Amino acid sequence: MLFGWLQQKTIRLIEAALTGVAPLGLLGVVDSPRLARALAERGRRVTAISRNAPGPKRVLVALRAHGGLLPLADGTLAAVIGRADGVDGVLDDWSRVVAEGGLVVVVDRALREESSRLALACGLVDLEQRVAGRVVVTSGRVRKLG
Repeated sequence: MLFGWLQQKTIRLIEAALTGVAPLGLLGVVDSPRLARALAERGRRVTAISRNAPGPKRVLVALRAHGGLLPLADGTLAAVIGRADGVDGVLDDWSRVVAEGGLVVVVDRALREESSRLALACGLVDLEQRVAGRVVVTSGRVRKLG
């Protein structure tokens, strides 16, 4: 499970990153049913997405990713939240499903520099990082080119 170490402080950091994202905008939470439930309990519209396991229980909407790619049309979500796991192309796909100006939020225990590098490599802008202990929450806005 992605957020076995999930704590209230981490959720507050994620909520801070989501400031400015339309409150009624649909959020995609990847591989963390607990985080999806926590955000839903705070009034957010959430779609839980599983890359590796059957769909999460007790979440209103659950999707299963195929080959790591999110099963959503371009620009469907206001934000995607999850752990990139250093896999090439993951943040590019997350950016694809987020609407212009929406957010990609990466929650990880990686070094700040590594999280920034991944976010910049996929074209995210207005990067922000928040740190709580070993947890780094990196967020960036999606800018569609063309």
